[in-house]
Amino acid sequence: IWARPLRAEAANTRWMPTRSPVRASHPYLTRESDGKPHPGRRHQQRHLRRGSPAGRSACRPPAGAPQASHLPQSPAGFRTLARWLAHQQVPKVWACLEATSTYGEALAEFLHQQGHTVSVVNPLQIKHYADSELSRTKTDRTDAAVIARFCRAHQPLRWTPPAPELRELQALCRRRQQLEAMLTQESNRLSVPGLSKAEQASLRKHCRALERLIADLALQTQEHLHAHPALAAQRDLLCSIPGIGDKTALCLLAEMGD
Repeated sequence: IWARPLRAEAANTRWMPTRSPVRASHPYLTRESDGKPHPGRRHQQRHLRRGSPAGRSACRPPAGAPQASHLPQSPAGFRTLARWLAHQQVPKVWACLEATSTYGEALAEFLHQQGHTVSVVNPLQIKHYADSELSRTKTDRTDAAVIARFCRAHQPLRWTPPAPELRELQALCRRRQQLEAMLTQESNRLSVPGLSKAEQASLRKHCRALERLIADLALQTQEHLHAHPALAAQRDLLCSIPGIGDKTALCLLAEMGD
């Protein structure tokens, strides 16, 4: 994680993040003002970036050299981050994460549970923003600085964790997609000419096992929908659109929510 304070134009200035597609990896943390003018006191912001799997953190106080530490991508690392923020006297932050599939979801949820504001942005936006600045250097620190400038300029949309029932549906759909991809791969291997009998038997056995797992996940998905009528109603509404089947409707509902 890397942080650096920036100056705002007034003591009561507050940076507000904007709309942008969602997904988490580079935190951009903002210290919010209490809204009261303080003569001679400047509002500060801190921008953090999480690397993988262990991040590097640094904070540049108004007058002082950068401070750095390594924070692992784990619950212990998250607790260390919370202590680090407390040590920097930052009670509330605005964290902006660059989406990296599910990699940053745990950190985003941890920060949200701690009462911080979280934004998750599309990495393509960050890339194009860096291109617009003619930025070519790729290091943790330069990436963090680019994300910080992007967040301050474009103000990403606030992120909120999905409801538990929606998260469960998402997990079921994603796992089913993974198994279906594996089944396609094994079926393609089975069609290759010249396979030995042992290879064919192994592939057929694996295909049957994958088919059973996929059927079991489909059953679990239906049971989940029965347990949550609101999700079932949304699924039925999506299926009423011409060209949208049950599987597509479930994927749309799982990934896009309401």
